[in-house]
Amino acid sequence: MTENSEETGAGEPQDQLLTLSEVSRRVSLSGSTIRRYCKAVGPDGRPCFPPPLVLGRGAGKKGGGPQAYRWLASEISAWIRERANERTATGPVVS
Repeated sequence: MTENSEETGAGEPQDQLLTLSEVSRRVSLSGSTIRRYCKAVGPDGRPCFPPPLVLGRGAGKKGGGPQAYRWLASEISAWIRERANERTATGPVVS
């Protein structure tokens, strides 16, 4: 078990929810780049970045928009590993 993970009563690790700024720090990309990647689809038809969870709804005349977006830490970690595996498969990029 890692320092930041928690366990449920059943002994299973509990996933953490990350804010945009936390995701941004983990992947070293700006918030606007992350938002753009979330909307983009790769050649294989899969999203280019894990989509966020939408939590709650804001107030307003028409029910409002989403109140908060959060990303699952496990999905962000998997995305980082995929990028590392792609680099390993194609070799390091040197400029």
